Amino acid sequence: MAAVVGRKALKITPAISTLTNQNLRPTLCSSKVNLFIIMKRMAGHSHWANIKFKKAHIDFARSKLFGRLTAEIMTAVREGAADVSLNPRLEAVIERAKAANMPKSNIENAIKSGQGNKDNPLSQFLLEARGPGACGLLIDIVTTNKVRAKIDVASILKRNGGTMKEGGSVLFQFESKGVVTIEDYLYKEDLHKGGYPDDDIVDKVEELAIEAGAEDVYFTQLEDEKQVIKFVCSFKEIKKVSDGILSTEEKCIIHCNGLEYFPKAMATLTEPQVEKADKLIDLILNNPDVIQVYDNIKDYPSSTCKLFADL
Repeated sequence: MAAVVGRKALKITPAISTLTNQNLRPTLCSSKVNLFIIMKRMAGHSHWANIKFKKAHIDFARSKLFGRLTAEIMTAVREGAADVSLNPRLEAVIERAKAANMPKSNIENAIKSGQGNKDNPLSQFLLEARGPGACGLLIDIVTTNKVRAKIDVASILKRNGGTMKEGGSVLFQFESKGVVTIEDYLYKEDLHKGGYPDDDIVDKVEELAIEAGAEDVYFTQLEDEKQVIKFVCSFKEIKKVSDGILSTEEKCIIHCNGLEYFPKAMATLTEPQVEKADKLIDLILNNPDVIQVYDNIKDYPSSTCKLFADL
């Protein structure tokens, strides 16, 4: 799994062409669209960055990928039908699941849960928590046992400097956004081993984002190392942006549409606190019921955005 770097929310104006001492290089799209390209993290930036984010947890990545695919299959069934011949979205998700070597039994169980399997229903929900340095954590869970999942996560938090919260005391620090993810149709592995994305590709994606009505757009990489482009919009505009992308660029293939959480208020932590928070997030993610952890740690290479570039 490739290294990831954190994202800061930046308001780009025509007067800005480059930023120094940042992980991001913004490019100008329009007054409505911010496109972020992520610069490669410098070696030696900090102790925790060098240790943590060079690891390649293949099994861990597959576990998280399967969790997300399960959630997508459930959603596709609930919003459409369990028959792939009548539900193109479900068919597409199942094809991705098969390509990722997701067991057939997992796929079948996800479909049954989406239909409302009374014997072993899956549910998806968010848990709120505080970590070291009072950082905010949103923990996205898909499970057949909500009580057990809450107890397990609460235990991890308690043992590692975190506490469970509720009532929106953490959620208010985040903003929910619709995200349309497409396969990166411009990326060619044999041509773009370095220096990706280049200016021409950036221009094309900027134009596509503007035409589709997206607010933000960024290049990223999924757990299975698939290159994708994510278009951020309000949740109610997902279908509009998705349709706009497909009508503007026929080569585009929608990977998935969904809801993600972006931090509005950032927490500044000391390096020791970041190390503790990093350990805590890693332990939470190792729980099989957890599919995502969103955080608001300033400058932390978090799973909130998974911003990526191999420049």
